[in-house]
Amino acid sequence: MVNRIIEFSNKNSFFVFGAQKKGKTHLLQAICHKLIQEQKENRILYLSCEAFVNHFIEALEKNQLN
Repeated sequence: MVNRIIEFSNKNSFFVFGAQKKGKTHLLQAICHKLIQEQKENRILYLSCEAFVNHFIEALEKNQLN
């Protein structure tokens, strides 16, 4: 499953949502490990939804969406 997710994602943003206790964190960790194995220079940032929205709003306000 991880290989197919990586193959079909654009590797820029990946959103996972669902009910509690369904393995979302394990899936994200597996994806991160695979991406790092493939290319050591990959950088991965894991954020809560709230943190992502806060960073996004700040970037909008500063006109830094690049």
